[in-house]
Amino acid sequence: MQNIRTVITERISAKLDIGDLPRIGPKKMWASFGNNTACDGCGKPILKTDIEYEFNLGDKQTCRFHIGCAGLWQAELQRRGLVEL
Repeated sequence: MQNIRTVITERISAKLDIGDLPRIGPKKMWASFGNNTACDGCGKPILKTDIEYEFNLGDKQTCRFHIGCAGLWQAELQRRGLVEL
């Protein structure tokens, strides 16, 4: 059985492959408490007790992640050579 980190990393990788997640890193990210909106990384709700990382894209789309999912997404971008951190 795969651990949750591996499952989420594979989900993020697949979303990058099909274009459901941006392939560029944000210039700015904001953090606040969640409001039960779905995480763009894992798809689960970001609860009011969770920290939500959010950024806007140029086309007025907003991406929201759990703190861990944001880190996994950024790590996958770096692994693919799409961003330098």
